[in-house]
Amino acid sequence: MAVKLDATRYGATQTVLLSVAQLDRLIDELAYARQVMRAPAGQHGRTGEVR
Repeated sequence: MAVKLDATRYGATQTVLLSVAQLDRLIDELAYARQVMRAPAGQHGRTGEVR
């Protein structure tokens, strides 16, 4: 089984098939990014996502 998605890089769109392992890694990275974006302001004054 694979997941198909369209990825754009340098202005060109390409279809990519992700294996289960690649999909798991993508989900983990997106979850981490969401967590970082929701974090309160750090020492450099950066804030996370504002809603």
